[in-house]
Amino acid sequence: MAVIDEGVLAEILDGLSPADRSHFVETFISDVKTQLERTLIAHSGFDLDELARAVHALKGVALTIGADNLAAHAAELNRRLADEETGLTGAAMDELASRAIAVLAALADMHEPMAAANHI
Repeated sequence: MAVIDEGVLAEILDGLSPADRSHFVETFISDVKTQLERTLIAHSGFDLDELARAVHALKGVALTIGADNLAAHAAELNRRLADEETGLTGAAMDELASRAIAVLAALADMHEPMAAANHI
């Protein structure tokens, strides 16, 4: 399974100028980083309400860009939080972080040629 469904991302970027495409991918990178950071901080601080919000937001970003693997794991964590399974393990959070980092790497790989083309 691809980390990002490039067809989903292509639909978002289709018709945009190269500069706008680059900007959108930069925004997605920033959004994933921000929501992952919120998630990890909430988990380390045992703030379950904030954790649920942050995981939900990360799931939303993942769905928007076609990162289905990340979205599925975030959805499972949201379900567990809604069922008040307070014992989200470090392993579950490590897996979420691992999937988010894979998405960030894929987005960075997409962004690099866009950014280079804009600086020519």
